[in-house]
Amino acid sequence: SVYASPNNLALYLDRTAPLALCLALFGQARRVLYFVAFVLMIVALYLTFAKGAWLVALPASLMLIGLLRVQHTRIARARLMLGVLIVLAALALSLLPVLGTERLRSLFDWTTGTTFIRVQLWQSTLAMIRDHPVFGVGPDNFLYQYRTRYILPTAFAEPNLSHPHNIVLDFWTRLGVPGLALLAALLVVFWRTALRF
Repeated sequence: SVYASPNNLALYLDRTAPLALCLALFGQARRVLYFVAFVLMIVALYLTFAKGAWLVALPASLMLIGLLRVQHTRIARARLMLGVLIVLAALALSLLPVLGTERLRSLFDWTTGTTFIRVQLWQSTLAMIRDHPVFGVGPDNFLYQYRTRYILPTAFAEPNLSHPHNIVLDFWTRLGVPGLALLAALLVVFWRTALRF
């Protein structure tokens, strides 16, 4: 793969799979091709074992379908529901083999594994924000600040995290309060534009 990490591939697929599904449902041409691409993307997403991506794929797909449905009222409700059911079935079936695996169980274990590291990372990030509340630590400086000054002793297993895995904390640590204002403005513009269509 051209991606260094399965998580990076999952981030890409979380954005492209819903688009492929919507093109398959609402597109004018090559709808079968888009549906095949969507199915392949869902299979690839499953194979990444990226739990966060699994949790995001369905809501993202449903939100995009809902937004597009408002635009395409001539599309039959049965066709829309069929597409949603296919997505739900594909996601449910893809998760069946891994329901009992350690990887999925660790999602709810706050004392070890990636969830534990994530909580430790957020605690470190809040300490970083306390020290640099107004302007943050600067773009692309999170990693250097985190691993040299803010990493908690219990989180030394993951010293090379380059961002806090939370968009609000990410904007705040990189850009400070102006970054939070920018994020809020971007969200307002996005939702105004999305709801207008």
